[in-house]
Amino acid sequence: MGRGHRTRGPIWVLATIIGAALLLVAVVAGCGSDDSTPESTETVLSADQQFDLANTYYQQGDLVNAAAAFEAALRLQPSHLGSLTNLGVVYYQQGNLDEAAKQFETGLQVDRSDAQLHYLLGAVRLQQGRLEEAEKSFLQAQSLRPDLPEAAYGLGALYKLQGKTAEAIAAFEHFLELGPAQDPQAAEEARRQLQELQGQ
Repeated sequence: MGRGHRTRGPIWVLATIIGAALLLVAVVAGCGSDDSTPESTETVLSADQQFDLANTYYQQGDLVNAAAAFEAALRLQPSHLGSLTNLGVVYYQQGNLDEAAKQFETGLQVDRSDAQLHYLLGAVRLQQGRLEEAEKSFLQAQSLRPDLPEAAYGLGALYKLQGKTAEAIAAFEHFLELGPAQDPQAAEEARRQLQELQGQ
């Protein structure tokens, strides 16, 4: 039941690294069967309904209520993978990296084959300066989904931080080859990073 989010609209996240800073841009895909506004708090909601409500709050820019609704979904269904993933992203955006990592790790206990979760955990570990763990997560994401552009970008940023110029160039080139149509800003930044790396 916790995997029901698969048909309800996944979350897409792309990290753009500028220098040593990580900017996580998250867009929650539309979920549920309608575009209704948040429901009355008097209504008893299922985990999936709390998930949909949380995504509505998120799309409105209300991270506090989004987090509360994702948390409510998880109280009802602790293995609800969509809520674990999206709550981790909300925590990340609130600057709570430890709690974000905890959500992604819990999600991976539910589904070790979720490439997006491995990538997200890697993005947090990169931000925390835990570079070996970040690399392991990015590589795992890439092995599960070779076409996942976020993993290639994450590796490029990681290798640049480590001074591994050739590896960083290869990773950014791979990212651009994958055609990251969902984030033109990231593609532009990858090209800038490549120019900088190739000029070294």
